Amino acid sequence: MRMLKNVVLALVAAVIGASTAVAAEITDVTGRKVEIELPAKRILLGEARQIHIAAALKGEHVFDTIVGWRDDLIKKDPDSYDGYRERFPRRSRRCRASAISRAAISASRRRSC
Repeated sequence: MRMLKNVVLALVAAVIGASTAVAAEITDVTGRKVEIELPAKRILLGEARQIHIAAALKGEHVFDTIVGWRDDLIKKDPDSYDGYRERFPRRSRRCRASAISRAAISASRRRSC
């Protein structure tokens, strides 16, 4: 639940503060603390269903800051996946992963979707 709260806060900050950067400390599920600059410029969704939150907040710009997302939406909610793929054909197909790993995170730092 705390992780979802942090994701939502990061997404809200990305939507609201497009020009003003603010430092924030986020604690991950293992208790590690990381300081990030908000609004987030690059977001990696740990679960594809979080795309619904991002879409509600960012609308047509939902994929502007998302650099990767899990492919679990394909299996768990194929209708939603098909809708995103139809509406955003180029961006929704790229940067999907069956699991989010350190390698995926490192790769997302080197390139953008």
